[in-house]
Amino acid sequence: MSKQSNTQLKTSVVQSASYGLLQAQLDKRILILDGAMGTMIQAYKFEEQDYRGEQFADWHSDVKGNNDMLVLCLLYTSPSPRDRG
Repeated sequence: MSKQSNTQLKTSVVQSASYGLLQAQLDKRILILDGAMGTMIQAYKFEEQDYRGEQFADWHSDVKGNNDMLVLCLLYTSPSPRDRG
């Protein structure tokens, strides 16, 4: 992102006290923001084979619940989980 568009982005956000604190930390360091992705993934009711995909079909242990592995499987498959019905 260019410096100009970054400035435009900053001015378009309503700046609360929390935003100011976040911005101050962003100016000092790299931040990792963690959200509720696991909860969102659970809503799809994936089964063991969804977590395995073709890449991990012969994996030596159960992988259901391993969201990192699920992301790798879904990254290379189609259709998207939302389209599976």
